[in-house]
Amino acid sequence: MRSMTPEEMAPLIDVFGLDEAWFRELAEEYEPGFDPALYHFQCLHCGVRRFGMDWS
Repeated sequence: MRSMTPEEMAPLIDVFGLDEAWFRELAEEYEPGFDPALYHFQCLHCGVRRFGMDWS
């Protein structure tokens, strides 16, 4: 998640109403198994990257 650009972070920050500084720190320190979970999807055809997030 460390490679997320500000443009890629913006939809998650907006949709979930997150504090931008908190989310940037989460993305920098993220390890699989964290709560909240961050998901990375990349199209194998065109390479577009999308991210998702949820809490357990």
